[in-house]
This record gives sequence, structure tokens and C-alpha cells, in this order.
Amino acid sequence: MTAQQAADEAAEKAQTALDDARVAAVRKYNLLQQALDKALADKEAADKALAAAKECVRETGLSSLAIGLPSKVVAGTTVDFTLRVTNGTTRTLTVDPLVSFHVAGEGAGTKSVLGVEWSDGSDWQPLSGEGSEHIAHVDTMKPGEHSDVKMRMKADPAATAKDALALFAGDASDAYRPCVLGPMKRYDFQVLPAGSTTDPGDDAEPGKPGDQDDPRPGTVTPGQGSGATPQGGAAQQATQANTATQATQATATVGDGGATLAATGSSSATLPMAGVGAGAVVLGAGAVAAVRRRTSRAASDPAV
Repeated sequence: MTAQQAADEAAEKAQTALDDARVAAVRKYNLLQQALDKALADKEAADKALAAAKECVRETGLSSLAIGLPSKVVAGTTVDFTLRVTNGTTRTLTVDPLVSFHVAGEGAGTKSVLGVEWSDGSDWQPLSGEGSEHIAHVDTMKPGEHSDVKMRMKADPAATAKDALALFAGDASDAYRPCVLGPMKRYDFQVLPAGSTTDPGDDAEPGKPGDQDDPRPGTVTPGQGSGATPQGGAAQQATQANTATQATQATATVGDGGATLAATGSSSATLPMAGVGAGAVVLGAGAVAAVRRRTSRAASDPAV
């Protein structure tokens, strides 16, 4: 073999090796591009799921009823009643009962003729009277369970005839939703002057809130909204950041007094969230991570 022939053969082998390297590089690039596209798609889906999870959802199965709240309260007397919050959903919830009382004609900063307290099991805790308040936090309420909160209301001896109302609702969270809102019930009752007589069996009847009592904007029903269906399951401790409280305010007109009532519309309970990386691919500029709330599956929400 001549020197020229040997040089030509070496050049051909080098060209073949270069072509093979180029093909291998293109294949690797295509694989990396596919991985990047998948990671970006996973991240987009995770972002949508997280955005949907932050929305407040209404849950009609989370009911709140006052038992034994009279329709008439005489000045100078104390009445006892019970707030019962029931988890009629298919999910385990963390619940914060929401309560509010208001007397017609009483504005902000005015000392109310009604003093309301609730029992924590060992002592009586007074309501501040400055709007809606969360009481008697329940860490875990399983489907079908209920929580009874003992309450009492004292009417000032000097109180005159007044219209009044009470609002009750269940604010909650679960493993997937930081803001679950039960329907609000409104109870209208009267404050009567001292010495008035009442029927001891005449209890206030639950009714729907007025248009201004319970707006709670931005809420969706389970299975609707941002394209993600909330799922249920037992609330478990996890290692992700807590979701902050979301709150809204509303006004409620009472009787002829034109008084207003502030109503907080979201849960005060923060929700631990577990995060799991759905995919990460490092390509030159950096990493793309897809995150989802939890790895465990749970039953779908009931239709509302």
C-alpha cells in the first residue's frame, strides 16, 4: 500500500467516525429536548393544580346548626345553646367553626348589649364582638363526625327591644384544599326588655343568609373552576410551607336599624402540604422542576 492509499483510508475512517459522532449527538439532543418538553409540561400541569388548590371551594356537606338558640332573649338573662358542626362530606377535614352576632343599631366600636361566650372544655372564652370569629378548632373531623360547641349568651339588663342575628358556618381545610367553606346559616332573634315573657320552646329557625351576609367571592364548587377536581383523604402532617389564611368581608343589614356585620369568609387553619418533584432536567440554562401537592391518592369530591 502506498502512502497515498494509506492517507485516503485514514481520511475515510476519520470521516466515518465524524459522521457517527454527529448522528449520536443529534440523537442525544433529541432525547434531551423530549425530556425538556416533558418537564415543562409537567411543571405547567403542576402550576395549574397548585393554582386550583388555592381557590376556596364550597362544600354543602359541612353543616353548622345552632341547637337551642331562642328566638327571643330577655334583657338581664343568660341563655345556653349548642353549635353543632357536622362533616357530611367524604373527606377528613380540619375545621374552624365561624360565628358572628350582631344587634341592630350597634356600629363598630360600640359595646354590644349581648355578651357571647363559648366553652373550650375547661373554661368560657368570650367573643370579641368585633366581627366574625373562628372558635373551637378541630384538627381532625372524619366523614360523618360532628363537633358540639357549648355556647351561652348574656343580654345586658338595660337592653331595650332590638332585632339581632347570628351567623354560623364551618370553615375548613383538607389534604388538598387550604380553603373549604361550608354553607352559612343565619338565625334572626329579638332582644326584649327586662321582665318580658317568652315561650321557652320557641327556638330561632335557621335560614339562608341575605345577599350581603355571605358573598365569599372567588369560591368554586368541588369538581369545577380551574380544571382540577379536588380530592379527599385524611389530613396528614407534611413538610411543605403552610398556606396563609384568606379572608373576605361582608355586610349584613339587620331589621330596620341598618346595622352592618363583618363576615370573614375563609379558614384560619393553615394546611401542611407535601411536595414531590415530578421531573427535573438540567439543560444549559438550569433546571426545571415539576411539583405536585401529594403522592397519595384519595376519593373524588362529591358533586354539589
